[in-house]
Amino acid sequence: PSTATEWGNYNKLATELRAAFKDPTTPWSNNWEVSICDYGYPDTKWDDTTDFNPAAYDQLFIMGYLYTASQNSTFISQHLALNNGGKAFTGSQMAIGVGTYTQGASTLGISSIVAANPNLAYNAGSYTGTIGSPTGTWTFESRQQVRDKTQVTLNAGGAGMFSWTLHYDATNNMGLDRVMHHYIMVKRDVPDLNLDGKVTATDANTLANNMGMTLTNTGMSTAAQFDAFYLNGNWEKGDHDGNGFVNQADADAPLGD
Repeated sequence: PSTATEWGNYNKLATELRAAFKDPTTPWSNNWEVSICDYGYPDTKWDDTTDFNPAAYDQLFIMGYLYTASQNSTFISQHLALNNGGKAFTGSQMAIGVGTYTQGASTLGISSIVAANPNLAYNAGSYTGTIGSPTGTWTFESRQQVRDKTQVTLNAGGAGMFSWTLHYDATNNMGLDRVMHHYIMVKRDVPDLNLDGKVTATDANTLANNMGMTLTNTGMSTAAQFDAFYLNGNWEKGDHDGNGFVNQADADAPLGD
């Protein structure tokens, strides 16, 4: 949409879709959702119409790919500032995007960067060298930036994180989707030790079997310490607080939902 009238029609479409998807007379559609992607910054004409209906959208995905946490925080604030007649988006609708691709001599994925540099530092956002035939410099999202962006979403009580796109991502612990998931589990105190998306008896048994184990003491107070905590697999072994021990304090840690 490029005009207030077109944005009004856009909002009408979302409202009608939501009404159809939530129609109690068609049970098969009761769990459908209306989710949309938007640029990092919102069009200020979006709410220049009485048809503005932010409640029609279940999630709003901010395509803040390769932008910093600070920039994405601004993007969220700009979306929340849209208002017409008291109708406005809420923080719980917000989701932030992470780019798993690179910019530079050619378009590559994080997978190619990791293959060329398997010991990529947590705060490395660029790589210079030869990958394939081109030689040059590529810029990309670092693990630290992705965690910082995830924290922005957590601070907003947001809907979550997403990436563009999965096929560019690394499949090991350098993968940015895995970094996001791990960080959310840790920060929300959800003891999903095997990171399969579920908290089950398997996670409890892992913790129980590792009680008394001594691990690398990483701490988690700095970005570098947290990355060591992540790469050492402390969370997956049950070391909830990163102090290098799997003990009763980890078992007693508050659990998320």
